[in-house]
Amino acid sequence: MAIFQNKMELVEELNRYNRSALAALSSIEISAIVKKTHLEQFDSEADAMMASYKESVDHIRNMAKTCAKLSKALSLDEFLVQMEGIEARSVVSISEGGLALELGYDNEDIMNSLKDDFYKKIQRLSLAMRDPEKEDFKLTNAYTLHDLIRFLHQIGVNSAYDDINDVDSASSSSFKHASFDGASMYIIDCDGKLPSKGRMLEVSKIEHPLIKPIIDLYESSLKKNGNETFKGILKNNRLMTQIHLGCHYAELEASVGKEYLVRFFFRDTPFKDYANAKYRTAYVNNVLKALGFEVKVKGNETTAEFTGSDNDEIGQKMREVVRLAVSTKNLDLGGSGIDRYQNKSVNAFFKGITHMKSYLDECKTDGKKDDKSITVKQR
Repeated sequence: MAIFQNKMELVEELNRYNRSALAALSSIEISAIVKKTHLEQFDSEADAMMASYKESVDHIRNMAKTCAKLSKALSLDEFLVQMEGIEARSVVSISEGGLALELGYDNEDIMNSLKDDFYKKIQRLSLAMRDPEKEDFKLTNAYTLHDLIRFLHQIGVNSAYDDINDVDSASSSSFKHASFDGASMYIIDCDGKLPSKGRMLEVSKIEHPLIKPIIDLYESSLKKNGNETFKGILKNNRLMTQIHLGCHYAELEASVGKEYLVRFFFRDTPFKDYANAKYRTAYVNNVLKALGFEVKVKGNETTAEFTGSDNDEIGQKMREVVRLAVSTKNLDLGGSGIDRYQNKSVNAFFKGITHMKSYLDECKTDGKKDDKSITVKQR
């Protein structure tokens, strides 16, 4: 089982570098628009942006090293060659941007053009890199630093499950699988305690407080939004999983026993590219707050934490968080209605609505108005 315990640690490490790289990348833009008085530690605005850029690049290099330990398919040399070309373009863009800031700090047109150029050349997630299930999701199609971060994170996390279909693998018994109507579950059971016949989970016999709530969710009559795939690593009463939802994604960690805790990280699509992304983020934050989570928000990133007192409480929170993640699909698109129905969407979630996009489509068709307030009380 040691190989999977090591994978869990590597995935955790990859997640940390991923968050740090994205945070540094986002701060390049922040440095470009804050007042000069905030940049006294630097000789120029260009130096401030370059410092954030270098920090992001360092985290990306660390991500690559960790990813190479997880994935046999990643050639570190090929990755660094691709990264070198992207770095060259990025440095030119930052240098040009710094000069533009020096010459036209108070010129709104220059500033808007600069921010747009930064976004396209450095921070934007290219179309080819938005869906890891498509054929064009490959290293050679990476154009920006954000593309590299996305590529490494997806390849690394998915590689933790590389042997899941290898029936001859020496550690194949650690992989457990269950199928539901419109959903699949894959668990790396480091402790080997989940009831199973071969690789198939014996769903009816599972009582584990971190797995049973997810099984109950997928066995319920809740309307699902397409096919769902749940992948997790279970070790010492601690579950870690990534929930991939297209361009946006979420991380979930839960534990029982020594501590009763649920942590949730949600990164939405870029607000610049998707008309309703900021409203979807607000919806997620409002639901989490109503569930009793402590919520911290920075741009399109949400970090939430809940501390409980027993298995049932943690299981219930975890189940609702997974359902919340599933409910966010396509809400960032223009016309989804999430901008018009902020209160109604939260109230609907607590009435059991999971396929929120379809529900809001019906609200628009019927000409309904938004609820006056969020009526659910904090749980």
